[in-house]
Amino acid sequence: MPEAGLPAYAGGGGVEDRLPGGDVTDGLVRVGQTVRRPAQPQSAAVADYLEHLRAVGFDGAPRSLGRDRSVRDVRDYLVGWVPGDPPEPWAADENLLASVGVLLRRRHDASAGYAADRGFAAPPGASWFCRPLSSDVAVDQVPASRRLSWCATTTSPRRTSSYVTAVR
Repeated sequence: MPEAGLPAYAGGGGVEDRLPGGDVTDGLVRVGQTVRRPAQPQSAAVADYLEHLRAVGFDGAPRSLGRDRSVRDVRDYLVGWVPGDPPEPWAADENLLASVGVLLRRRHDASAGYAADRGFAAPPGASWFCRPLSSDVAVDQVPASRRLSWCATTTSPRRTSSYVTAVR
């Protein structure tokens, strides 16, 4: 049964191709042009954020398509590569790193004003999942709106400082 704020996904099923696990979510599968991921308590909040990004024209994030019959979040499949852990040498290419910086800046700009009308709170019936910031970030130097973005976008302590400084 879909969680409040997440509609039932009306698309079909198909062959499931397991995607490599990262440091954020295990259990990812690709089905056609979608990615299915285990539902989380913050799923509706993340879907709301992704909808905001789509509404302002940001094309670097997937659309949230709802929840499938297996109670998984369904998102668009975005073509690309994700480095492993430890990262492969190609992931340290200067041009690639520069393009990631451009993408993060675009997402930062697209995030401006997100949830400001509700005091940066999660949408009704949803919650953010947060972990403490890493020791290389002074929490009192990070505006509350940026701390919220960290909560909304990742559960990986390794990525804390880049998300906190790059995303509003």
